[in-house]
Amino acid sequence: LSILRRHVGDFTPAMVETLLRNIEFVLTPELSLYVPTLGQCDYAVTPGHAHPAWSFVYTLSLTGGFELEGRRVGPPDPNRPWIWALAPGVEHGEERLEGHNSYIAFMIDTPLFVRVLAEYGKTPADLARHQALPADEALYEALTAFFREGRARRRGRESVLRAMAMVIAHRMARLLLGEVEEEGEGDSMAIHRLAGWLKGRLGERLTV
Repeated sequence: LSILRRHVGDFTPAMVETLLRNIEFVLTPELSLYVPTLGQCDYAVTPGHAHPAWSFVYTLSLTGGFELEGRRVGPPDPNRPWIWALAPGVEHGEERLEGHNSYIAFMIDTPLFVRVLAEYGKTPADLARHQALPADEALYEALTAFFREGRARRRGRESVLRAMAMVIAHRMARLLLGEVEEEGEGDSMAIHRLAGWLKGRLGERLTV
């Protein structure tokens, strides 16, 4: 509950019940991550709410809209994943649905993110209060790895999650600052993974 209040806001016991019922999550002091699986979070659908931490939403599939500082907004391209980036204190809300939107929401502890930005010679004042960024495969893979590690509860989990949170914070800072290099043709790890998979199955009849 202390992490929820530090990252998300004034979470109540009733909100915790819906969180436990509807959301898969991993909580650490440095970064917390939330994936709707059975429904929505009561805090997320509160109109005009804000977070004390830096909050990001990696959208995968949206069926409902969002409100941002009093106006309804949609993704720049509804057919592609995007990342919503919100500074602490930016008011927003998620439309209440029968089901739920598909996304990964994650929140980076504010003092940590300020320290990360300082490594790039920047402060929060140098960033837009909110913006939409194109999807980033490396970030998505880092988030899913963080989620898997957090749910597995292996020995060494806390140290690994702390290191992963730092990687995610730096990746997010670079995306916000435009310091991520574009992948060249043929450089994608997805292509290398596919090539390795195919080489091991050259004698098989492969379906689509």
